[in-house]
Amino acid sequence: MKSKTLYEIREFAGGSLYSKSLGMKLRPKTRAAKICKRLAQQGRDLFLVKFVIRY
Repeated sequence: MKSKTLYEIREFAGGSLYSKSLGMKLRPKTRAAKICKRLAQQGRDLFLVKFVIRY
């Protein structure tokens, strides 16, 4: 069985304890980190969530 690790970008919304997804698309780590870094410059509180896809 093969596996692939992909990442989702999530954001804490309005000081809440819960986060929301910034879309349903899963991305490789380098792509997700690049997007996260760019959006964090705008003052957004973002983080990456790791998903392991087995197929």
